[in-house]
Amino acid sequence: MKFLDMNDDFFNELMERLKKIQTQLESLGSEPEELWMDNEQACSYLNVSKRTLQSYRDSKLIQYSQHRGKIWYKFDWIKEFLEKHKKP
Repeated sequence: MKFLDMNDDFFNELMERLKKIQTQLESLGSEPEELWMDNEQACSYLNVSKRTLQSYRDSKLIQYSQHRGKIWYKFDWIKEFLEKHKKP
């Protein structure tokens, strides 16, 4: 059996990552309508760049909230945006 030797900084970083993953998993237990995504998550979900998402906000095509410089989107707002702009 092989043992991994790690320093305190590495261990603490791993623990922080695990806490983030746990928080994300717990949030998935919520109703989708109650979920919030940050800018990066919304870009990934919509498969667009940060600049494109900013253009959507500037053009008032998508709703968002901003708190202390960080942009947030409710899952419902993203769903609504997709419904409004779907092609028949």
